[in-house]
Amino acid sequence: MFKHTGPAYLDEVMWKIIPETSTRMATLDTGESAVIEYLVPSDVQRYQKDKRFKVLLIDTPGAPRMNVLNVTKPPLDNLNVRRAIAYATDRVSIVDNLFKGVYMPAYGPLEKSTFGYDPAVEKMYPFDLNKAKALLEEAGWKSGPGGIRVKDGKPLETLFVVQTNDQWDEVAQMWQAQLREAGIDMKITFESSPTVFATYNKGTQHFADFFFWSPDPVFLFSMFHSKSIPSNFNWAHYSNPDVDKMIEASMAEGNAAKRAALVQEIQKKVMEDATIVSIHTKRTVMALDAKLDGLAFTFQTYPYFYDLHYTQ
Repeated sequence: MFKHTGPAYLDEVMWKIIPETSTRMATLDTGESAVIEYLVPSDVQRYQKDKRFKVLLIDTPGAPRMNVLNVTKPPLDNLNVRRAIAYATDRVSIVDNLFKGVYMPAYGPLEKSTFGYDPAVEKMYPFDLNKAKALLEEAGWKSGPGGIRVKDGKPLETLFVVQTNDQWDEVAQMWQAQLREAGIDMKITFESSPTVFATYNKGTQHFADFFFWSPDPVFLFSMFHSKSIPSNFNWAHYSNPDVDKMIEASMAEGNAAKRAALVQEIQKKVMEDATIVSIHTKRTVMALDAKLDGLAFTFQTYPYFYDLHYTQ
């Protein structure tokens, strides 16, 4: 990984915590900072075009940014309703409009760089508003006042509890508009972490937002095993004995090919059951002084500064 031996090139690295994104970017513009992380996606192109800087977009393993569907809370306890939500989601539009090429659309529970990723998930729920509407009709939800569907005199209302300051506000709002086109009225509220995790585990919400960093799919246990209800990350409140067995088998399997096959089966099943709607990939996004070279990253995209140095 490293290109030299002996002492690091830099004498020291000073870290600054600057919560406000515009202020953080301004420190790079003025030279106060040499490297910054977490850029506003719309500003990435500005730094890419400015010869004073360079931009690093590093793909990360684990679980992509996604919305988790609570399969136990009506009306999401109906499979057709959950599948309709998946078909009504135009993730490509969300990514194109909000992230300007910084992130890519995601489709399943794993990032492409994660062991066992199954590309078949990319074809499971293409955006199809007509199919979404048909599935809702089949589930008994008929068109009602204001375009919101109704069943047994009740509107098709859902609740999305979004983590505060989690860079998910605009995604939630675009998703809200897309689901409304299918006749689903999604309410949005915000709650800060870590208290929001208790809310997700309690299951008062229909939707939760989630992502995970890991080079290995062992975290599927936390996401989908029934033992991860209600004190881990199984915010779908999903319990499937077959999936439990596959997850346990995948964690015990020592043969890489056999384990990859099990991981792919897990992905297929949780997608068939419409437990999640993935939106976009994760990336470590950094802008830095163009004269800096040698920044390296771990598998989880944590930076190594050992080779970092200034060029002439």
